[in-house]
Amino acid sequence: MLPFSYPLVRISPQNEPHVTLRLVGEHGVYGDGETKEEAIENLKEAFLSLCDACQFRREPIPLPGNDDSAESELVLDLITSLRIVAHNEMVSQGIKPSHVAKRLGVAQSTLSRNLNFFRNGTRIEALFEVIDALGRVVRVEID
Repeated sequence: MLPFSYPLVRISPQNEPHVTLRLVGEHGVYGDGETKEEAIENLKEAFLSLCDACQFRREPIPLPGNDDSAESELVLDLITSLRIVAHNEMVSQGIKPSHVAKRLGVAQSTLSRNLNFFRNGTRIEALFEVIDALGRVVRVEID
């Protein structure tokens, strides 16, 4: 279910003013700050760096896990979640970005900009087209 929501566990003592959070799973992603909100924001930056590294190495990006002990969550925006879906689908199919760009009839640099985890301004329709080019369908439901 999109957008992705990753459970977080506090690893600093409750009585300590400084907050350190860990992303649940074996991702090795941590964030700390003076407040829980600051720790979550810092953890998000670290997670996006992990996504960027996975993209560079053409490795799958970890999907959210479950943990009943989670006290918080990192909720990603829809664009970032769709980028993860598109990237993981390319990895699972063994398809290079250049092949996807060719299928879409766009320059590889355009596709790279749309899949860049640190870039703002990507249209959601562009990511729908990438996922469609990979043979997957995005369905939007409103309850």
